[in-house]
Amino acid sequence: MDQPLCVECAGKVVAEVDAATRAAQKETAAYEAALQRLQAEPAAALPEPEFAARLAQAQAEERAERCVFRFVFRPCCQYIPGSAMHPRE
Repeated sequence: MDQPLCVECAGKVVAEVDAATRAAQKETAAYEAALQRLQAEPAAALPEPEFAARLAQAQAEERAERCVFRFVFRPCCQYIPGSAMHPRE
């Protein structure tokens, strides 16, 4: 990081990183559970309507995850001393 952080801003960054870590751990657990389910299922093609429904649901979930990712990892000018958003100035 190029700019030093005040204690208050550092605490906010730590909280955001902790939240992102928890989200990644949750996603990893969901992935592992899905992988175990897939490995236990017999390999068979889905009927086209069911495939389309599952694909649409997966795409909706991906869009939601991308929104969370963009929120958690958004650029934060508020953490840069000297910026208009910095709480100490």
